[in-house]
Amino acid sequence: MDRDLQQLIEVNVKGRVFVTCSSRGITDLSIFQYYGDVIRQAIEAGISGDPSSLAFNRLLDEQIAWLEAELDRESDAREEQANQVVKDGDSPQTEREEREWLRS
Repeated sequence: MDRDLQQLIEVNVKGRVFVTCSSRGITDLSIFQYYGDVIRQAIEAGISGDPSSLAFNRLLDEQIAWLEAELDRESDAREEQANQVVKDGDSPQTEREEREWLRS
């Protein structure tokens, strides 16, 4: 793969990953770098037989769609976990602590 194509891939992947993550409130640079590396490697492997800009753009769009789905799944899992913590907050232990506080 020639150097110009590698730079095109790197710049576009970094930009799209940054925008996708930032739009979901993610600001951790290590996350940008991790997903950027994963997507760049997938694109480089995918265009090895067809290094055209059309193939690159198609693969980039597919990888960004994957990233969006991945981030949404993680967000849903965190939200579900937070909801479980709230439900667990209504546990007998909390009620017992509340009764003890009322008695004091």
